[in-house]
Amino acid sequence: MKDPHDDFKRRLRAEIVAAFNQRAPQTLPQEINRPRPDVSHIAHKPEYRIPDLIHTVWIGDRHSLDLSYIQIWKAANPNKTCCLWVDSGSHDCQRFHHQLANHVKTTRPCDRHDALLRLQNEAFAFIHPQMAGEKTFNALAAQFLALKGIPEQPRPVSPTPASDLQINEIASLFTGKFAALRRCYDYEVILRGNFAAASDIVRLLILYRFGGLYIDRDTLPDIDGLFTTTNAWQHLVGIPGHHAITRAKSTALLIRLRAPNEDALAQIRACLLSFPEPLREPLCQAIIADTAPVRLADIRALEPIACYRDLPVLSALSWLPETWFSNVIGCAPGAKGVSIMLRTIHKRYRFLESNNAIFTLIASHDNRHYLSRLLPWRYESLIKTGEVTLALTGPGMIVEVLLALGYQILKLSEEIPPAFLSEAMHGAYPGIAFFSHTLDTPLSARSTWMNGLCNNRESAR
Repeated sequence: MKDPHDDFKRRLRAEIVAAFNQRAPQTLPQEINRPRPDVSHIAHKPEYRIPDLIHTVWIGDRHSLDLSYIQIWKAANPNKTCCLWVDSGSHDCQRFHHQLANHVKTTRPCDRHDALLRLQNEAFAFIHPQMAGEKTFNALAAQFLALKGIPEQPRPVSPTPASDLQINEIASLFTGKFAALRRCYDYEVILRGNFAAASDIVRLLILYRFGGLYIDRDTLPDIDGLFTTTNAWQHLVGIPGHHAITRAKSTALLIRLRAPNEDALAQIRACLLSFPEPLREPLCQAIIADTAPVRLADIRALEPIACYRDLPVLSALSWLPETWFSNVIGCAPGAKGVSIMLRTIHKRYRFLESNNAIFTLIASHDNRHYLSRLLPWRYESLIKTGEVTLALTGPGMIVEVLLALGYQILKLSEEIPPAFLSEAMHGAYPGIAFFSHTLDTPLSARSTWMNGLCNNRESAR
């Protein structure tokens, strides 16, 4: 039986190949001048609609949980159910890892990295086997600290999250064919203290099971359409998009919605320090003028989100071709592409296990194996770079799987660089790129994950 999408696939493949063939060999290094695949004329509408669910994930102390941006998503989209996924049995995990780190810093300052590695390994060996029963991480972590004579910090009562969100337990996700991912999740929560990687696993499990839209809690809805004066100014001076400008816009909008104050101009200017004064001042004034009349009701609701049956939608920025983010991911329930991503994650953790990289500190590696870059898994938690996490569970892994599927579906030659396929999917390939979000916000600027990446951003090319 003929695939009804064959014609679309054939034409898309032809455009990508044509763009590659038009590029003269002598211009290969000059990426900026290369022909771009023009797929704007290829009409193909995705046939599935993402369920009206918005998911966000929080692992750790709920006292530090800020849901204000998710509340804005909820207010702008009253037809959608907003779900907060928590691990109530592990809300002490952040405090626990801080206590371990502080203990070795005080008692073993000369070899604190090795000492912390050993202490974390002991903690995992003590806690993980006992969690198969009814004991929680919180209770077992307290027992371990007492066993080691580590003073326990006062434990605040974890508040109940906002009642207008549907609260779901992360533990309920580790069933069926992905039950084995529980051990990978526990590696991150108990052993490495990398809650970003743990959340990466959880969000894909949620999307595979329920579908909907996963949104990072530091992401705002799309607000760019509210800044008509600023956008006109950007067009005039030739700046189609800029992370600092977007952060200034989101800062100004939040000030306007919450509590306008005399420091607003200073806060906006602080976002734009990289711009010279002649550009900064008119830009600040335009942003302030645009936000003056704005109300919460002016933020547009999401339109119905179409997707392909087995492929996810992935956040992108229209002015950054080929670049993908993972602050927003969506799909239909049971999407095979998401299932492949989960299996890929499991395979990569098994690679770490088979190469003795789970309980051993590996600071350097060779490149004899494609996955050797993952071997400094424990070392990454000490130096806080985030590079391993990107490729293990984060957007690097997601984009690798997405592009591999693209090559397979379109039957592309390996001679075609991934950038050509990525750009075609990013630009006019409906049902893949999701632009209705604001990545650069005050919360994302303070994110420990973003800071750990040293401004490399949570993105992948």
